[in-house]
Amino acid sequence: MLIGTWENTDHKDSLLHTEKWSRTNDSLLVGFGLLTRNNDTLFQEKLSIQKIDGFWYYIADTDENPMPVHFKINTQTDDGFEAVNPVHDFPKYINYRITKDSLHALVSDGENKKIEFDFFRRK
Repeated sequence: MLIGTWENTDHKDSLLHTEKWSRTNDSLLVGFGLLTRNNDTLFQEKLSIQKIDGFWYYIADTDENPMPVHFKINTQTDDGFEAVNPVHDFPKYINYRITKDSLHALVSDGENKKIEFDFFRRK
């Protein structure tokens, strides 16, 4: 269900969040996240969901971190997953919920700080 291009438009701040996901094989999905304003790139990240040593991980690779950050997927359902890394500064939790044409993402520290995104499948 995650495969495809997802967009979140914040008209107030002229921001466009995009995530693009594709399947490489049965144990690897690759993604790319991008935040732009008026065609200027503000943030980008390489993403993947992959099976390592029998466990699934959501992996984010950004310029802000010296190494890719691994979040272990501890809960998986037909409509999404939750991934955790309790030693990472922020986020510690990543939660994706997917329907046919929408994706709700929540990143949080598990206490006070959280950021939510509502994406829609680009047609």
